[in-house]
Amino acid sequence: MNGPRAYLRVVLSRMLALLVVFSGPAIAVQIEPNPNPQNNTITITPSTPGENLVPFSNAGIINIQPSASLSNASRFENAGGVFSAGTITNADVFINNRVFTLQEGSRFNNLASGLYSGFQGSVGINGTFVNEGAVTHSLGHITVGERGEYIQRQSLGSSVTPTTITPDAPFTNAGRVHIAAGDFIIDPISVRGVSATYDQSSTGTTQIDARLQNIGGTVRNAGAITIGATGEYRQESPIPGFLPGSTVNTGTFTNTGTTNIVTGGFTNQGSVANSGTFTVGTAGQYVQEVSSGSSSHPGMNNSGTFTNAGTVRIGEGTSFGNFSNRTPPVAQYIQQASGTTHIHGTFQVGGAKVENGGSMTVGSTGTYHQAFNKFVPVVSTTVNSGTFANAGSTVINAGTFTNYGAVANSGTFQVGVVGPGAVINHGSVVNSGTFEVAAAGQVTGSGSYVQNAAAAQTIVNGTFAHNVTLQAGTLTGTGTIQGTVQNYGGLLLPGNNGLGTLTIKGQYAQGFGGTFGVNLAGLSQGVTYGLLAVQGTGAAVTLGGSLKVGLLNGFSPSLGNTFGVLTCTGCTMSGGLRSLSLPTLASGLGWSVGFVDGLGTLQLAVVSTPIPGSGAPEPGTLLLVGAGFVGLVGWRRRQIEASSARSAAL
Repeated sequence: MNGPRAYLRVVLSRMLALLVVFSGPAIAVQIEPNPNPQNNTITITPSTPGENLVPFSNAGIINIQPSASLSNASRFENAGGVFSAGTITNADVFINNRVFTLQEGSRFNNLASGLYSGFQGSVGINGTFVNEGAVTHSLGHITVGERGEYIQRQSLGSSVTPTTITPDAPFTNAGRVHIAAGDFIIDPISVRGVSATYDQSSTGTTQIDARLQNIGGTVRNAGAITIGATGEYRQESPIPGFLPGSTVNTGTFTNTGTTNIVTGGFTNQGSVANSGTFTVGTAGQYVQEVSSGSSSHPGMNNSGTFTNAGTVRIGEGTSFGNFSNRTPPVAQYIQQASGTTHIHGTFQVGGAKVENGGSMTVGSTGTYHQAFNKFVPVVSTTVNSGTFANAGSTVINAGTFTNYGAVANSGTFQVGVVGPGAVINHGSVVNSGTFEVAAAGQVTGSGSYVQNAAAAQTIVNGTFAHNVTLQAGTLTGTGTIQGTVQNYGGLLLPGNNGLGTLTIKGQYAQGFGGTFGVNLAGLSQGVTYGLLAVQGTGAAVTLGGSLKVGLLNGFSPSLGNTFGVLTCTGCTMSGGLRSLSLPTLASGLGWSVGFVDGLGTLQLAVVSTPIPGSGAPEPGTLLLVGAGFVGLVGWRRRQIEASSARSAAL
C-alpha cells in the first residue's frame, strides 16, 4: 500500500513544480469597487495587477505598490488620490481632478491612443511620465521633481503626433524634460493667463528636439534648456496685442536648432549659446541684463544666425559675442529695417558677419569691438545700410566696416589700433567725438565725412583715402589723407600734439573760419615741428582763415631759424589769410612769413627788427616776403599784428 501512495506523492509534487514554472504573470483584474467612495483605499499589488475596462470614478485612494501595474482602457476619473510606485498604462482617457503622484521608480505610460487630462488636479512626478498621445493640463500644477522625468516621444510605428498643452497650468521642472516629438504648448486661455508658466529650477534640464511653444505664457529657466538641431522654441501671442509671452533665463539656454521670439520678451540674465537660428520678430525683444544683486556677467555666444526685426538691448555689464566655429556656417548677426539694437555692454565680432539695416546704437557705456579670430578662416565684417550711432567705443581692429547708410559718432571710433582694420564709407559719417585711424587702419570710400563739433577730433595716423569736411574741432595726425580736405571752421594741426608730418595727396582748402596750426619744438621739419605736406596738381592749396603757431617743450626760436610748415609739391597755393596768432619772440626779433617759390613752401622765419619807434615793425610782428604768395602781399600792418600772449602750444 505504501508503494502506490509514495508514487502518487512524487507525481503530484512534480506536477506542482511544473505548474509553478509555467504559471507566468498574474492575471489582471478589474479594479473595484466602482465608483471608489471617499475614505476607501484600493491597493494594487504585484500579485494582483489591476485593469480598468469600464468607465471608472475614484473619490477615495488608489495605491499602486512597487512593481505593481494598472492598465486603463476606458474612461478613468480621479477626484481623490492616486499614488503610484509602480506602472500605469493609459490607452484611453485618464482624468485627474485632484491628486496624482508618481513616486520614485514609478512610470506612467500615456499611449498614442491615450489622453491624460489634468483638469483641476495636480500631478507630482518623481518617477517617469511618458507621453506618446495627448496631455492637457488646464488648471492644476505639474511638478517634476529632481529625480523625475517627463518624456514626450512618438510611439514606434504610430502616426499620432504627441502633444502636451498646459492652458493656465503651471509646469515646474526640477528634473528632466525631453520633448523628442510633437508639440509642448504653454497656452493661456483665460484671464488667468499669468499662471500659464514653465518654471525650471537650477537642477532642471529640458531637451527640445521637437517644439516647445510659449503662446502668451511665461517661461523661467534657472537650469539648462537645450534646443536640439531638429528642435524649435517659439514664443508668440495667441492674439495680437494680448499676452505677448515672456522668457527669463538665469541659467543656460543652448540653441542648436530654431528659436523664434515672435512677440514678447526674452530676458537673459544667464548664458545663451546659439549655433542654430535665433530670430526676434517685429514685436519681440531680446534683453540682456544683470539681475539685481548678482555679480554674474550674462552673455550670448552666437556662432549661428541671429536675426532681429524687433528690439535687442545689451545691458551694461553683459556681452554679446559673434564668433564663428572652425567649420561652416559663418556666425551672423542680421538686423532688418524694423530692428533696433541698443548696446550698453560689449558687442563683439570675431570672424563673423554683422548686417544692420535698422538702427544700432552704442551707448556711453557700450563697446562695439570687431577683431581678428585666429581660429577661423573668416574675415570679420560689418555692413551698415541703416543707422549706426556710437556714443561709447567702437573699435575696428580687423576686417571691414562698410557703411552705405549713416554713421554718427559722438564717442570714440577707432580703426586699426591693434590690427589691420578698415572703414569703407559710401554713405555719410558725422563725427562729433573722436575718430581715430591708427597706423594699421584705413578709411576709403566715396561717401561724405563731416566733423561738426568744437570738441571733436579726427586723428589720422594711417591712411584716410576719403574727402574730409571740417566744420569744427581738430584734424591731426602723421598719416596720409588721399582726397580733399575742406576746412571751414576747424583746426588742422599736423602731427601728434602738433609734432610730425600730415600728408594730403589731393587738395587742402581753408575757408574764412578755418585755422591752420603748427607747434614748434625744434628745427627738424616734420619731426620737431609740424608740417602739412600737400601733394597735388594745380592750385591744390587755398588758404583763408587763420594761422596759429605755438611753442612746445620750452623751445625759443633764434635769429635766422626757418620753419617750412606747409609744402605744396607739384602744385601751387592761393588765397589770403585773414588773421595770425604768433608766439612772442625775444627783443629785437620778429616773424617773417612768406611763400618760397623754389621750394613750394609756406615758411616762417625769425628775423631782426628795427628799434621800436623808428616806424618799422615792432618785435613779434610779421614781415611779408615773397611776391609769389599772392594772397598775403596786400595785407595791412594792423591786420597782421602778432598776439604777445600766444606762446603756448596749440
